[in-house]
Amino acid sequence: MFMKQVFSVCVFAVLCVLQFSCVHDKEVEHIVSNAEQLLNTNPDSSLFILDNIREDKSTWSRSQQMRYELVYAQAQNKAFVNFTTDSIALVLVDYYNRHGNANEQMMANYILGCAYRDLGSAPKALEAYRDAVESADTTDVECDFRQLMLIHSQMANVYGELYSAGYEELEYDNALRLAIKIQDHSSMDIFENLKCQVLQKYNKFQECIRLTDSLREAYIQRGNFYRANSVCVYGFKSYLALGKYDSAHVYLENYAKIFNTDVSVRNIRGGKDALPILRGDYYLCTNKPDSALLYYRTVDLHKLIPTVRSYLYCNISTSYKMLSQTDSAYKYLALHAELMDKCYDSSVAEACINAQQLYDYGIEQKIAKQKSAEASLVKTYLIWALIAITILVTLLLYIRYRNLLAQKEAADLRIAHNNAMDSLRSAEVQLNILTSQKDEVEKLLVEETIKSAQYNDELSSINKDIIAKSTEIHKLKSMISQYEKMIEPDKYTDANELLCQSEAVHQFRKSLTAKGSSIDSSHWTKLQNTIRHLFPNFESQINKDGKLSKNDWQVCMLVKARFSPSEIEYIMNMKHSYATNARKRLHNTIFGFPGSGEEFDKKILFIK
Repeated sequence: MFMKQVFSVCVFAVLCVLQFSCVHDKEVEHIVSNAEQLLNTNPDSSLFILDNIREDKSTWSRSQQMRYELVYAQAQNKAFVNFTTDSIALVLVDYYNRHGNANEQMMANYILGCAYRDLGSAPKALEAYRDAVESADTTDVECDFRQLMLIHSQMANVYGELYSAGYEELEYDNALRLAIKIQDHSSMDIFENLKCQVLQKYNKFQECIRLTDSLREAYIQRGNFYRANSVCVYGFKSYLALGKYDSAHVYLENYAKIFNTDVSVRNIRGGKDALPILRGDYYLCTNKPDSALLYYRTVDLHKLIPTVRSYLYCNISTSYKMLSQTDSAYKYLALHAELMDKCYDSSVAEACINAQQLYDYGIEQKIAKQKSAEASLVKTYLIWALIAITILVTLLLYIRYRNLLAQKEAADLRIAHNNAMDSLRSAEVQLNILTSQKDEVEKLLVEETIKSAQYNDELSSINKDIIAKSTEIHKLKSMISQYEKMIEPDKYTDANELLCQSEAVHQFRKSLTAKGSSIDSSHWTKLQNTIRHLFPNFESQINKDGKLSKNDWQVCMLVKARFSPSEIEYIMNMKHSYATNARKRLHNTIFGFPGSGEEFDKKILFIK
């Protein structure tokens, strides 16, 4: 009776624990779900809710812990809280790649990409984003296309930081396609504007104009005046770059019309200064420096971001120069140079970091492939060894079996010997047969030995491949050393500045603004001599074989002197896009592999 009571109490206690556990589990799931619902509208509140239950996490199941960390990471990312480590993200990827559905796998890899983004590792971020895209099941009705859209937009941002024009444009196109699919008009507007920005940024002016023409009226009809004015700016700047000033003026007036009627456009940061800056740019390009200065003077320079302020200093200096007011021109040129130094040093440093990251990542990938190849080779050795051992054991068992059988037959023959001589003759015949079979077996063993020699030849060939791989690794290490030397811009800053401030470069700059000023052979000779003096190894490194044409050599010198593509085309009296195409072609000719014009410029600047 007593035992029955004890048993009943134990059962009751277990049931109570189980009930409490179920209630606790449901409560945790409810809290995490509520936090998840706040991600898009109020991520800070989501973080607050999740932080309040973190202490209890050790009592939860593994799946609950992972779901909590996934939602927490999403809230952190949406609240613009930078990730300081990739440890949690890696755990999430490992767990959900094995236990999660397609959307969860996509989200986990996306979080890992965001972690690498915040840690400054662009190549690893791109790899994680690509894994996230590959995880998405676009054939499933439950596929989170909105999240997939965000992933492509993040990839575009990373490619923009790496100055990868083609990929940046491609990823914005992918994001826009998904925004259209889910009918997210706000995101459609954003990505269309960003597409215009990218086209204008990479000097694809005609494409930019075609896109802005189609977008402007659509935005106005929808009442989105901010976006309408944004595309007007891109179209205006594109027409200015092409020298189509009448068309640029039409865009400018369209911008001004919206600017003067819609207060929201003026209230954004720097909004009220936008119109006078654009008008000043127009008058400067149309050779009306006094009118340009009239508008530039209305701008509060100190409230502008450094890059815009530097840009305006340069334009003001140019305006004064066109009016022959050299003191004022020099003053603003000095302000421009000072501010550009800060901005340029920062951008160069960032570019160097990105370049180093890409190179280091490539090396890591090669090392990983090498280790994989070595592991595969070891696996191959083990397989062949197992096959050889199996064959050998089989042959030994067969021989032993045949020996045992022969012994038994010999015993039977001895018993029958006394019965009849015919039986003996018969036994001898059989013995001869066995001997013949033994010879065949020995012959087979010899053949197997020959095959083993063939295997040794194969191993010898593989060893040669290993030696070749070792030689390749040595060459790669030498290449690393050379690139490390190429990406140390601080050593060459003084020389680059001396070149830009030289009389030879000044004469070329003068030709850009002064009417009637022309460049002849003496100016080219002076520029060449200046470069040879400041950079003794420059010419020998880019023109090793002396095969560069005169025009190509001139393009290289102007790039070294930091002239823009449009300035190069003006100086050399070449058609539009000549400089862009020439720089791409020269990258392949000089450095031995394809590259963009921007990549060519950076490499040229680093050569001493």
